[in-house]
Amino acid sequence: MIELKEKEVAVVPRDADIRKKILGVEATIRNMPGSLGEDPFPLKHTFADGMYVREISVPRGFLVVTKIHKLDHPCFVLKGDCSVLTEEGVKRIKAPYHMITKAGTKRIVYVHEDTVWVTVHKTDHKDLEKIEEEIIAKTFDDLNIIDVEIQEFLTEVTFDIEKLRELTKKVILHEKHGFYSDWTKEQQELYDSGKWEAFSRSRGYSKEEISDFRLWISMKEDAEKRGLKPLEMIKDLSLEASLKNIQSDKKGEILLSSHIPSNKKGDKL
Repeated sequence: MIELKEKEVAVVPRDADIRKKILGVEATIRNMPGSLGEDPFPLKHTFADGMYVREISVPRGFLVVTKIHKLDHPCFVLKGDCSVLTEEGVKRIKAPYHMITKAGTKRIVYVHEDTVWVTVHKTDHKDLEKIEEEIIAKTFDDLNIIDVEIQEFLTEVTFDIEKLRELTKKVILHEKHGFYSDWTKEQQELYDSGKWEAFSRSRGYSKEEISDFRLWISMKEDAEKRGLKPLEMIKDLSLEASLKNIQSDKKGEILLSSHIPSNKKGDKL
């Protein structure tokens, strides 16, 4: 288990199968500087008649590779937000949530927010070593394999899509009406020069609004460098605003009056 930093992510070969990839990631982070080793986070053990309840609390920002489960069992996410990769693909899980973990499951979990995860196991033992032997497998030798790309999983889960969407809502809310011909000559010159911050100040945007838009541009560029499609992530939010702008555009200036200025009038986004 390790706190994930983008530059430290090691990607296993793309032609490996998913379970070998998960094992590869586990071995890699175990040997990385800053690795916390096995079971570093608080565990709570509770016993009832024929049942063992295991609760783990994981702080945000950590990448965790789980153990291999021998038996089907219920699990519950009581608190938090995480992305999970198994043989069945990637799933974003937010508390409260429950599911059945199938036998043979081993997961890579990226923790977006502090998370509390509980599993319940059928056993008559109360000795933790005996319980581990009963419910945890050491290898995948007798299990089927399905291929999924871990690189895509790590790339996507370490990008904060929810933050981009929240910023998009704020940017749309702050948008000031008006097109190119509505602006003063000074504003047009600032816009054409590509000095978007000076242009925004001249139009009356506050420091906070400019800061939000600066961060939005930075997140958009970061997503594109990762090979993601940020505009696809927010298209449901931007569609209504775009339609309103199109309806208000009486002179066909919408492409000339983009939110993002450039230094060439014909290259507006």
